[in-house]
Amino acid sequence: MPKSKKLLIRATETDLGKTGSHGQIPIPREMEDELKEFFGYSRNRNGIKALDLEDGDKWIELSYNNYRANGKSPNDRISSINKYSSKKSLCGGDQIFIERINKQNTSPFYYIGYEKKDNEIFLQGVGKGKAKILNTEKYKKIIAEEIKKSRVVRVNNNEVVFNVSFNRKKSELKIKKNGSFYNIFIDGKPLKLSNTNSYLLTFTKRSIKLQKEDKIKVIDGSGKSYYKHKSNQYVKRSAGRRRASSLVGPVTAFNRARKKQNNNTKTRVTKGQEKRSVEISNNALRRAGNLCEINPKHKSFNRRGTNIKYMEPHHIIPTSVQDEFINSLDSEPNIISLCSECHNKIHYGDGEDLVKQIFTERYDELDEYELLDMENGEKLTLELLLAMLGY
Repeated sequence: MPKSKKLLIRATETDLGKTGSHGQIPIPREMEDELKEFFGYSRNRNGIKALDLEDGDKWIELSYNNYRANGKSPNDRISSINKYSSKKSLCGGDQIFIERINKQNTSPFYYIGYEKKDNEIFLQGVGKGKAKILNTEKYKKIIAEEIKKSRVVRVNNNEVVFNVSFNRKKSELKIKKNGSFYNIFIDGKPLKLSNTNSYLLTFTKRSIKLQKEDKIKVIDGSGKSYYKHKSNQYVKRSAGRRRASSLVGPVTAFNRARKKQNNNTKTRVTKGQEKRSVEISNNALRRAGNLCEINPKHKSFNRRGTNIKYMEPHHIIPTSVQDEFINSLDSEPNIISLCSECHNKIHYGDGEDLVKQIFTERYDELDEYELLDMENGEKLTLELLLAMLGY
């Protein structure tokens, strides 16, 4: 297993226990082996403790329950997500993520966090070409706002039509209410929806995007396949300077916590750069297991009085160009853990190859958190980043 893996869960009201139900996450059968490995499941061990990223001194107990083997359920389940979600006031469609960091010669370390986004609608396939919208109140609010902007047309009380970006082309999307479910049409044809086939609808300032989205999935923690989804006190996204809008940009626990910490969080200031949070940088180092993300085998000394390897946080997109970007660059997806040699090579040597490696590996995550979005409406490219760094 790679040094870091993330489990992403798009929870339903049933999963969260809000309907008087089990409050556990059913596991697709094809993912059982992968998740048993993720949780370190064995006959003698099925539970883990994950550090709550919003409350750094609390641990959340989770377990992999092999219900299918003992005939209790047609699916194995993850519990007790409902206890965590109730503390965080999560709703259907919100995303929970658990990250496993593997360390040499020690047990893996787990984090748990969540993400709420005001501009996302999760369309959960329920079979027979129907979908369930997991947060109907948010859906109604977004549609009402988009109608005012003339980006959505209301055909009647049960039907709306609007243009979306789907499979890299412009298409017409129609959403029609059908009882407690919704029929979805793309360019006049029913969208393929099933119990294992769901979609995410994202509203941004520039476009409306429709894409396939798994309800539960595991990705590389490096962000290479993005979270085939996202961590660490970005309890997902940390867009600190996001432009004010009810529809654009994420609303996360991290953002709220960061505002709360403004008066008591240590910062450091470098000439020509905005203030940087020491806490955010330390979180990024912990996320990487205090290893060099160029090569975890790179050697370093231990910090004084600890057994923690000394590593240095590096901002992939430098904060010196903050004014060129919409979102705060001082956020964990934009910070990588480096040994002193790699860090100094980037700043004072010929580190172009390292910059290319870092940017390529983190691109999906940077893009997902909208950290590549520039004030001029363009998206940051590798070539432009190299120019910013003087290569």
